[in-house]
Formats: sequence, C-alpha cells, structure tokens
Amino acid sequence: MHSVQAAAAFLNVSPQYVIDRIVSGGLAARHDGAEYLIAIEDLQALKATLRRETEMALQALADESRDLGI
Repeated sequence: MHSVQAAAAFLNVSPQYVIDRIVSGGLAARHDGAEYLIAIEDLQALKATLRRETEMALQALADESRDLGI
C-alpha cells in the first residue's frame, strides 16, 4: 500500500490529482486514519489508463495537424 505522495510520484502527477481521483471514485484507496493508502495494482492500472489517454490525445493532435497541413 502506498501513500498519496508515493502514488503521485509513481504517476508523475500532483498529490492533489491523486486525492481528486480517489474522491471521484477513479482510484480505489483505503482510508487509514488521516491518510489514504493505495494498492500498487490500482496505481499500475491508472498509470496504464493515463498512458492510453495521452497516446490518444497525441494521435488526435497529429491527425489534426496533418488535416490542416501543418
């Protein structure tokens, strides 16, 4: 189990982003006292999702640039 800070470092995002994903239900976590703890499997799944979203966005930009002749 990993802290919000460790999860943020693993995902290369801010701790607030991790908290927002937890609160919105986009990342499973256990609330342990004053902190959230996140399983590595859940972090790996989210990292894969973020990677796919990034790749799709980059492809869309490349397609748009090509269509505009840039």
